[in-house]
Amino acid sequence: MERGSGLAGQIKRIKYLQPNQPQSKILEVIDMMSTIDKRHGGPYDRGSADYYYWREAKPHYYLGATGSSERVEEENMTDGQVKEYLLGYKNETDRKEYT
Repeated sequence: MERGSGLAGQIKRIKYLQPNQPQSKILEVIDMMSTIDKRHGGPYDRGSADYYYWREAKPHYYLGATGSSERVEEENMTDGQVKEYLLGYKNETDRKEYT
């Protein structure tokens, strides 16, 4: 199983939730996490990769495989796709170590 996967792992990785937020907000975020397209090349994946490789947040995704299919830039993304990208960026906890 992927590190941090499952509902408990997803909840722990949601950095922007505060302990005093209403339960409805927490449930909204959990629902959003369960419907995110995490495929390789998708908005969430690209946000996660950009954070991991120390790149600035610049929403985008690929229609198919990363690098070998058409790249979709932020101006052509839906609000939901931009949110998925930013969530992937915010939830990534690892950083590549360049040595």
